[in-house]
Amino acid sequence: MVVLGVGLSLILQTMFTYTPMMQLVFQSGAISAADLGAVLLKGLGMLLILETEKALRRWLQS
Repeated sequence: MVVLGVGLSLILQTMFTYTPMMQLVFQSGAISAADLGAVLLKGLGMLLILETEKALRRWLQS
C-alpha cells in the first residue's frame, strides 16, 4: 500500500507541475532543467552525508 501511495503521489505531483491546465488553475510553472538538477544534487549530497553518518556511528559502536 505504501508503494501505491508513493506512486500515486508522484503521478499527481507530476500532473500538477507539468499539465498546462493545472498550471493555469494553480498559477504554477514547470521546473527548469537547471533547477531540477540543483534539487537532485542537493538531495544526493544529503543522502551521502546521512549515509556517511550512519556508517561512522556503526563503526564507532563496534
